[in-house]
Amino acid sequence: MAMILGIDVGTSGIKAMLLDTEKGVTAVHAKSYEVDIPRPGYAQQDPEMWWSSLLEVLDWLHIHFRDEYERVLAVGYSGQMHGLVLAGENGEPLRPAIIWLDQRAEKQMEEIYSIYTGLITNPFWDERLLRTYLNHSLPNWELNLQFAAAIQNQ
Repeated sequence: MAMILGIDVGTSGIKAMLLDTEKGVTAVHAKSYEVDIPRPGYAQQDPEMWWSSLLEVLDWLHIHFRDEYERVLAVGYSGQMHGLVLAGENGEPLRPAIIWLDQRAEKQMEEIYSIYTGLITNPFWDERLLRTYLNHSLPNWELNLQFAAAIQNQ
């Protein structure tokens, strides 16, 4: 009997499921977490929290359903909607992830609309989030200029 491991990294928690391809769902385990709202309009989460929560949920499944867990032949993954995770050279998160609930880029809507005429934009789209972050938060001007040049060349 083949097993499939399903993983969902959601906004309010992470869930993993062991699915027997012949018998159906064998086990499901989840862990909840919070959205950090440091000020109105902001919504962010620590990517390290996602990772540690995933490890905790997978460890639970492995401990309680060892035989089934060790027969996993495929993994399916789903994640939250749009989000921005800025990573350093070694893949480490540089700051909390700006997630899809975030509205801090509301002011960039008109700017992007004027660049991409006719595009209906939302303040949680990754490009707008990144523009906002680069314009207001990131002290690395070289990265800011590289991003701006890449956007202009699209």
